Amino acid sequence: MIPITCIDVGGTFIKAGNVADGEISDERKIDTGNPGTLTRTLSQLILELGGRAAGIGITGLVDGNGRISSSPNLPEIKSLPLKEILERELNIPVLGDKVKDIVQLQSWEHRSVS
Repeated sequence: MIPITCIDVGGTFIKAGNVADGEISDERKIDTGNPGTLTRTLSQLILELGGRAAGIGITGLVDGNGRISSSPNLPEIKSLPLKEILERELNIPVLGDKVKDIVQLQSWEHRSVS
């Protein structure tokens, strides 16, 4: 299975790594930095990790097209078409979602999401 670069975008840090066959490798943790350069930061990170596909999670609301509707930790990126930009720049499939919210809900309910 090809590795998928998984990224968690937070207000302070971006955490990333490659996931394949249930194993995480090449883990990174960097400062989120300036929200105005977020797409450039994510593009560079995905390229460094050799991602052939990427999944990006962010706290907030993400519409069905991968456009960030709102993010309490990074309000400056409201309406950013993150999925579209990264797919165009990197020519790889990108899943943009509110993954962190799903994980938090899973923890709150004390059961696994399947």
